[in-house]
Amino acid sequence: MSKDAEETKYTYAEMQDFFERTLKLITPPVAVKFISPDEEKPKGLATNIKPMTFCQAVTVARQGGYSVYLERGTISCYNARVAFGLGTEEEMNKDIEKSIETTIGKYAPTREIAMKIVMSTFRIGIGNVKGVAIAPLAKAKFVPDALIFTCFPWQAYYLTNAYLWMTGDVPLQFETATNSLVCGYSAAIAGWKKKINCYPSCTGGRAYGGTESTEVYWSMPWELVDIIIEGLKGRSQRSPYPSLINIPIPAPASEKHFFTKKEEDSGAQH
Repeated sequence: MSKDAEETKYTYAEMQDFFERTLKLITPPVAVKFISPDEEKPKGLATNIKPMTFCQAVTVARQGGYSVYLERGTISCYNARVAFGLGTEEEMNKDIEKSIETTIGKYAPTREIAMKIVMSTFRIGIGNVKGVAIAPLAKAKFVPDALIFTCFPWQAYYLTNAYLWMTGDVPLQFETATNSLVCGYSAAIAGWKKKINCYPSCTGGRAYGGTESTEVYWSMPWELVDIIIEGLKGRSQRSPYPSLINIPIPAPASEKHFFTKKEEDSGAQH
């Protein structure tokens, strides 16, 4: 099915409402669109913003309900600028070097390992993107490239199983790295590489985006939105979120239930 704004099976507001109700989401999924150099900036996006990290923009969208547009000059995080290929080759080289230097001692013991990590991290090529649009799904005035869910692991499990319910594409393998996870491994992997991904927050997501330690990012390419919705509908008829806990035997009443016989005190620590 074409994903033009006028041809989606559901409106964006209906999609957001469905995801929130079905998965008991605390915050809505965030729509992300990469704007190419020959495209115009979508309407309805705030540009009069102070420089922020990409993970902050996602939080501003999902918690505050704002729609924003980021370019190189308004993205304060060099990891995000590298992930999206925002800048000239000279600017990119400076950002990459900064990323390498800050990786040493934080994510890697030596410069050699830090360089290997940074240079292997997924990123969009230079010059393919001039800006990034971010908005709560219901408020998006653009056709997204990706949807990002900031959710609990059990909600991510349901989203994953919705896709598997419809496709049977097992195993579904996720990608991760040491950093740039909300930008490179959420928006870019889903929206540019067109691959579902799931992972915990990086340092930036925790420190700047305010992601809770109990939350993960689950992201998907926009082309799969109808499949995920139908998969959630199908599974929820049998196992609605958050599902029931089925225990085949009675829960143990006390610690002694776990042992087959009484043992003499031999100094063992329980």
